[in-house]
Order: sequence, then structure tokens, then C-alpha cells
Amino acid sequence: MATMCWWNRSIKIGKQKEKHKDVTVAVYTIWNIWKERNRRIFQNEAISKGVGTLIKNELSLQREARRE
Repeated sequence: MATMCWWNRSIKIGKQKEKHKDVTVAVYTIWNIWKERNRRIFQNEAISKGVGTLIKNELSLQREARRE
């Protein structure tokens, strides 16, 4: 429920650039949690560096790609 409130608030208010950043972080977070879930269920393994590290790395790559 808290996630839905945050999502709705993020979409409705704030500057366009800030909204884009919030939505990007949310999408990368959800996507990486989903991939880790699947890795644990279907491959019976977990990543050693943690989901948080993957999220940070992917966001970094995304930012670099947008600059070029």
C-alpha cells in the first residue's frame, strides 16, 4: 500500500526531470528484484554482490548512455 501511495505521488507532483528519475529508479529496482527472485527459484543460486549493487550499476550505465 505504501508503494502505491509513493508511486501515485511521484507521478502527480514534482518537476518532470525529478519524476523521470524516481520512475527510473523504481523500474530498475523492481526489475532487479524480479530477476533475483527468478535466479533463486529457477537456478537455485543467488548473486554474491547483492541486488542493491546491481541496481546501482545499472542506473550508472543508464546515466552514462543518456549523456552520449
